[in-house]
Amino acid sequence: MVKEDPVVGYIAVAVAVICFGSFAVPAKWASVRAANVHPLVYQTYKTFWCFATSWLALLVPGVQLVFTPFGVLSAVAWVPAGTLAIASIGYAGLGTAQATWSSMIVIISFLWGSVFFQERVDSWPLAASAVAVMCLGIVGMAIFSDPERQRRKARASPTQSPSLLAVADAPLLDVADGGPPLALLLVNDAPATPPPTRRRRAVGIGIALASGTYGGSFAVPLKLAQRAAPDTPAGFEFVVSFGIGAVAVTAVCWALYLAIGVGLLGWRWPSLHVHDGVMIVPGAVAGLAWSAGNMASLLAVTHLGQALGYSACQGSLMVSGLWAILWFREVGGRDAVLWLLAAGLCAGGIVALAWEMRSAS
Repeated sequence: MVKEDPVVGYIAVAVAVICFGSFAVPAKWASVRAANVHPLVYQTYKTFWCFATSWLALLVPGVQLVFTPFGVLSAVAWVPAGTLAIASIGYAGLGTAQATWSSMIVIISFLWGSVFFQERVDSWPLAASAVAVMCLGIVGMAIFSDPERQRRKARASPTQSPSLLAVADAPLLDVADGGPPLALLLVNDAPATPPPTRRRRAVGIGIALASGTYGGSFAVPLKLAQRAAPDTPAGFEFVVSFGIGAVAVTAVCWALYLAIGVGLLGWRWPSLHVHDGVMIVPGAVAGLAWSAGNMASLLAVTHLGQALGYSACQGSLMVSGLWAILWFREVGGRDAVLWLLAAGLCAGGIVALAWEMRSAS
C-alpha cells in the first residue's frame, strides 16, 4: 500500500489549484479569441499535451512504466467531462454552468470517497456542512465573476471600464451549430445575442450536471488501481496509462462526432487550426498547465483520499477568479468584494473538510 503523506497531499492540492485555475488564461489571447475554437478541438490540444507530458513522469526517481486499464477508464470520465463543461456554457452561461459542474464535482468526489471507498469521516454532519459551504462559495465565485452579469452591468452603466464593456459585447455560444467558440473566450468584436431562455438554461444545467458527475469520478479509477495492486501505481505511475487512454477516448469522440454530428445532424467539420498555427502556443501553454494540475491532483488523491483530495482541487475557481479580477479587469467594485467573500467561504469549507477527514485518520 502506498504510504500516505498529508504534507505531499496538501502541496499537490496547492499546485493543482494554481494550474487548474490558470490553464484557460491562454484562451483569452486575441488570436485565439478571433479563431472561435471548437470545444472538441481545444480538448484535443489538451489531450495531446497531456499524453506528451505524461511520459515525463518516468523521470521521477523510483517511478516505473506501469500500464493499467484503469487509466483508460479515468480518461473515459475526463474527456467527456471537459467537452460537456464547455458545451454547457453555450446553453446556461458561464456562471450557472461553472457553479453547477464545480459543485457537482465536490459532491460526487466526497460521496465516492466517504461512501464507496469508506474513507474515514470524524463527523458526518460537520463534513457534509463543510461540503455545503464549499459549494456555496463556488456558486458565489461563479456568479460574481460571471461575464453575463458583467455584460448586464456594463450596458446599464456606460461609464464602466473598457474591460467590462468588452465583456458586454461577448456572445453566448450556440453548440447546435457544431462549431461554437471556446466557451471561456470573450469575442469582443462580435454582436451580443439574447440571454439563454429558461429552456436552454435548463438544458445547460443538465449538461453541466453530467459534466460534474463525470468530473467527480475522474480520479476514482486511480483508487481502484491502487486497490487492485496496492504497491503500484502511485500517482505519477498512473499518468502514463491515463495519457494513453485520453488519446484513445478523444479519438472515439471524434469518430462519434463525424458519424453522428456531421453525418446525421449536418454539423460542419470544425477547423483544427493546424494551417494557421493559432492554437500551437496557446494550446501548448494550456495543455502543459492542465497536465501539471492533473499530475498534482492524482498525487492529492493518493495522499489525501478521494473525498478530500479531489474536492479541494476545485478551489481552482479562486485562482481563475483572481485572474479575472487582477489581470483581465473583468470584475470590479462591489462584485469583486463579494467574490472575495465567496472565495473565503470556499477556502473555509476546504479547511473544515480537511480537518474532519484528517482528524478521523
